[in-house]
Amino acid sequence: MARDQATAWRTVDDLIAQRKPAAYDQAVALLSDLRALRARQGSAADFDRRSGELRTAHRGKPSLMRRFDALGLPNP
Repeated sequence: MARDQATAWRTVDDLIAQRKPAAYDQAVALLSDLRALRARQGSAADFDRRSGELRTAHRGKPSLMRRFDALGLPNP
């Protein structure tokens, strides 16, 4: 994942697009991994920006928002 973060972000988008609870769980698990990776790389602000964009784009999906809240994703 460290070498191809763009693919990981696309996978998150693809999982969310499925609109299924199991896919949401997978997306959130991947986001957790991406957040840890970005923190180690010193680019947590970029992760916060991108995850905030996800929240904005998918705010109409309450089940996903609850998962984001549980993960502690920023809420712009």
